[in-house]
Amino acid sequence: MIRQLTVGLLGVAWIFAAPLSAQMVDLDASFSAQVEEDEIDSTGGGAAVDQVFFNVQGDDDAFTVYSLADFDTASLGLSGVVDATNIVFGLSQANAFFSADGGLEFFLAEDTRAVDLTDTARYIQSGDPTDPNIGAEVVGTAFGTLHSLGSGNFVETVDGDLDTFDFSLDAAGEAFFLNQVNSGGILRVIATPGDAAVQATYSGAESGLTPPAPPSLSFTAVTAVPEPSTAIFGFLLLGSAVLRRQRI
Repeated sequence: MIRQLTVGLLGVAWIFAAPLSAQMVDLDASFSAQVEEDEIDSTGGGAAVDQVFFNVQGDDDAFTVYSLADFDTASLGLSGVVDATNIVFGLSQANAFFSADGGLEFFLAEDTRAVDLTDTARYIQSGDPTDPNIGAEVVGTAFGTLHSLGSGNFVETVDGDLDTFDFSLDAAGEAFFLNQVNSGGILRVIATPGDAAVQATYSGAESGLTPPAPPSLSFTAVTAVPEPSTAIFGFLLLGSAVLRRQRI
């Protein structure tokens, strides 16, 4: 009797020990915006959000700038993703006369509601750009909970050069990331100045570069994939064990 029951439990174990499938995902930003102390940057003072540039500046308290990029996962049609590895954020340089090397910090924001020019709650509310750890300070609570993705450096080269940043997440950040991917939600990446000197100048979602080079996000989506034959065999073993136990 004990031996028969053990076989049944082994079948159950096989059912739940599903193999994993890994899929590389590449996304271009569907939206981007630059946030300043008194505005969300518009297109030449117009009525639309400026999506051509993705700048991160920490030069002084009057002109500190951070930027965000949205990645829409709905088109991926993913579900059952249990892990996301090899997360890489890409930004293409679009340099200006004021570009200057310096540090950057990156965050995953939980507030993914639409951003428009009249949303004053999004403006920079506080933050001292002379503080070498300004990072999340300049964002405050404007985009809800922020999960740290890591830091990096902007080093000016030439227009079109791609800078890539490897991201990592803690448990809470990973849980939010996976929930967004599995529900087809938005992944909102925010880049902030990491020091007072940085003047990072990148291309936005509506890139003005030729060819266009919007912010990009790639990662490996790991999904549990049950094998039908294994599952059926496991259930048959379990059913057989139960029937034999009933007969004894």
